[in-house]
Amino acid sequence: MLTIATVGTAYQMACDTGIIRGGDDTAFGAKLNLVSMWCIVLPLSAMTAFYFQKPAFKAGFLLTKAVKSGIIYPFIRKVR
Repeated sequence: MLTIATVGTAYQMACDTGIIRGGDDTAFGAKLNLVSMWCIVLPLSAMTAFYFQKPAFKAGFLLTKAVKSGIIYPFIRKVR
């Protein structure tokens, strides 16, 4: 699990904080963090914890990386 999270963090953090904000598109970075955390990851983590009775920390940690990387990758490819 840590290996997957590390790879996701390495891609997501470099793109989110470096490329997008460095390219003068801070609004996309703010929207990305707002939508991915509050509208996708938090509800899915709560559902994982209370409905499926699984550890929410693991689900939230992996979902954060997967969702952000999934949103950032097409955006970076489009900007090129």
